[in-house]
Amino acid sequence: MVQKPKPYPDIYLKVLHQNNLKKEETVIIEDSSVGVKAGVAAGIKVIGLIAGSHWHEDRSEEELINSGAFKVVKEYKYLDSVLSFTSLQSDLIFFSNNAIISFFYLLLLTIQLKNVYLFGIA
Repeated sequence: MVQKPKPYPDIYLKVLHQNNLKKEETVIIEDSSVGVKAGVAAGIKVIGLIAGSHWHEDRSEEELINSGAFKVVKEYKYLDSVLSFTSLQSDLIFFSNNAIISFFYLLLLTIQLKNVYLFGIA
């Protein structure tokens, strides 16, 4: 745990430090504006993801872009192409609830990233 929650960068800075990762070689996938802000504040590239059920039609992807995401993905099936285009030599940090970690793990196995770090949160 960290003392300051998102949108403070503490959680991402802790993960970088504990895993000896370089900011410039890391990509974060986030589905909330506070999470995007935290990643950006940590100095890490952030991809916004709006494929979850909490992204109803009245909610705009601009929310994540305005928070600092450099790209927003609307469907899971496009995530691999965005990551491949972004940086083949990146580490990936992904925070998720436990229900979809296995899905992302299987998806990310097909992408040639340097390291993938999946963190489950309840």
